[in-house]
Amino acid sequence: MSDAAPAAPAAAAILTELLLYEGRTDDAWEAAVTLGTSRPMWMTLARQRETTSPGDSITIYESQALAIINRKKPNQYKVAVDLMDRIRHLAPAAGEPHRFGALLQRVRTEHKPKRRLMAEIDKMGWHHDAA
Repeated sequence: MSDAAPAAPAAAAILTELLLYEGRTDDAWEAAVTLGTSRPMWMTLARQRETTSPGDSITIYESQALAIINRKKPNQYKVAVDLMDRIRHLAPAAGEPHRFGALLQRVRTEHKPKRRLMAEIDKMGWHHDAA
């Protein structure tokens, strides 16, 4: 492994950020997919692509929501639920209206013992409208 290897993720993030700054959202996306990037940059890319590529945004939001839930930090469950809500709104535009319901069912099944997470979900009233 060369000395340059640790700088590669930073360089990839800088390239992605530069491409976004120039308004080249699709190129920034391709750079991130090819080279990788930081979690904050993935979230920025997801927000940028909500209207043009909602399926890409959903993939990022779902991955991040599940990662947050799996960290088992109850004070972060609201963030995960907010990401799930973004997925709920984007799924029809992505041509995947079932995707939110599948995610909700998965989270409710796999994480049922997490009472604070279930409480955050219940606050959203999703138990009736997800399918």
